[in-house]
Amino acid sequence: MKESVFERMKRWGEGEGWNQTEIASRLGLLPQNVSNWKKRGVPPEWHAPIARLFGRSIDELLGGEPESSGNEFEHALPEDERQLLAAYRALGKKEKKYLLADAEKYLSDKKPT
Repeated sequence: MKESVFERMKRWGEGEGWNQTEIASRLGLLPQNVSNWKKRGVPPEWHAPIARLFGRSIDELLGGEPESSGNEFEHALPEDERQLLAAYRALGKKEKKYLLADAEKYLSDKKPT
């Protein structure tokens, strides 16, 4: 089942450590307004403000692929590295922090003694 705009917004918020009340506050709304979006859907006039709040494109909010960063080097990367980079970019700040900490621990554990 495809993730709704509301579900995506909620997931991105959780990645930042924000609950629905915090998201509502950052959008200048009452928590009830955001809660109503779960049943009724997110009104189109709120797509741009939500995308801006999370530093994403409207296309990403609507379920499209992340916009290209414009870095030409990405085309030279192997497919598995491009997939890893795209997955990393889809994470929230908090998720990125945990992932990087885990990767650093993994790499330090693998160093020969």
